[in-house]
Amino acid sequence: MTGINKDHRCSYYAYDNSYLEPTKIVELKIFHDNIHVIVDTLLHEYEINMINLQKYICKYVNIYKELNSTYCSHNVKSTAKHEDTCNFLEKFRTSYMSYLYNKLDKKEVIPSLDDVEKEYTQKCFPSTLNVPVTAPLENDAHESHPSAEDLGEERNEYSSARPYNVEIPGSSMSRTVSTAVGTMAGASSIIALLYKVTQNFI
Repeated sequence: MTGINKDHRCSYYAYDNSYLEPTKIVELKIFHDNIHVIVDTLLHEYEINMINLQKYICKYVNIYKELNSTYCSHNVKSTAKHEDTCNFLEKFRTSYMSYLYNKLDKKEVIPSLDDVEKEYTQKCFPSTLNVPVTAPLENDAHESHPSAEDLGEERNEYSSARPYNVEIPGSSMSRTVSTAVGTMAGASSIIALLYKVTQNFI
């Protein structure tokens, strides 16, 4: 049949030819494209799920930080991939700061991407994760809110989610999307619903 494009490859696979470290770019892309969901979750679930939300955001801040430091700390862009990678990271930074960081009141626990090395060190290291005095204690949270068993497998996936650089048989892009969503599940059941959306692109 004429007029039908037979190449229906997922748009994420095109990142292999467009970006340096494309699997990490895909993770940032998922975060970037769903930033409105993340902001909404922060605004409505912060007090009851603060630690997981903070860890979730810190994961992506770290990916951004490492890529930006490795490839974009100097003005020289040696290849088209290099330039496109840095352009995307700048787009990510702008969206993160404008639509997430600057809209939140709880800036003491969410890192800024301005002076990102200092912000990440102060707010994202496990030993220094900020816990506001209003945050519920573990026992209180258990008594006041449904258990992990009640919420189903979405919560459990967080504890077993693999780091984004673990080698798993199968498509690297499918692996990246699944791992990113596994981390989302620990942050919020709302964010976990993004898994159903990303399946359309695998």
